[in-house]
Amino acid sequence: MAPLVLGVGILIGVAKLTPGSDHFLAGLDRQLLDTCHVNGSKTPPREDIVILGIDDASLTLASAWPEDIAASPALQAMQQPFPWPRRVWAETIHRLCDAGARLVFIDLAFVAPGADPDDDKLLRDALDRHAGRVLLGAKFDHSQVGGAIISNLVYPSPTLTGTSLPEPGSFGLLNFWPDADQVIRSLDLQITRSEVDGGIPDPEEKPLPSVALAAASILHPDQNYSTDSTVRLRFCPLESYPPASLHTIFIPDLWQSNFGSGAFFNDKVVFVGASAAELQDFQR
Repeated sequence: MAPLVLGVGILIGVAKLTPGSDHFLAGLDRQLLDTCHVNGSKTPPREDIVILGIDDASLTLASAWPEDIAASPALQAMQQPFPWPRRVWAETIHRLCDAGARLVFIDLAFVAPGADPDDDKLLRDALDRHAGRVLLGAKFDHSQVGGAIISNLVYPSPTLTGTSLPEPGSFGLLNFWPDADQVIRSLDLQITRSEVDGGIPDPEEKPLPSVALAAASILHPDQNYSTDSTVRLRFCPLESYPPASLHTIFIPDLWQSNFGSGAFFNDKVVFVGASAAELQDFQR
């Protein structure tokens, strides 16, 4: 990659002598970063991270026999069209935390009350029982009013948290903010609403943590993560974290054979999110 770096260095030197070159240099910097990510060394995968995918097999219950479904409230609820009743997530949290998972992050935004209050209660009870080991998502939604873009911060529904502002350490922001070319290359570990809106900073305003920062604070509570920095994303090989099919944790034979009756999840960090093509929110 040395000739490429040398060539880019020459271009940067020439560009610095050219008036109005800031935009060009920023684009060149992004191209160089992208090339390094594609061709450079990848971050090694971690053995303590597991991904459970809401995949096509989970949407169709492809591996479940009728008797498996009849014996599992979670599988019965998963027979319904997605998004599933919230009892599915209550059962998921119990299953994983009872197996010894250190942290469970569900990559869904439960921003409104569910269709069935009883299901919301089941999920709230699961969150209460396993408090400190489960993360939900909050997010900034954006809408255009006239010529202005208005941000609205939405938290998990109070029917799940019991309060309009959830407890610190129970949620993290799901948002990523792209570069000028609309490609996501970095993560804000924490951010304030005024920073999101591009307004005047408020010294009294507390920054909101990303999911990454919230998870790190749970896993390493003695570490000081007080930071307002933006970090560049690093990538691991694409095959590093093949998602296991979510529905298989509720099938007794597969729970035993694939996950050692739960021992596989002991002391693991488990991310639960969509992997089915129809549920993807693709970002560049």
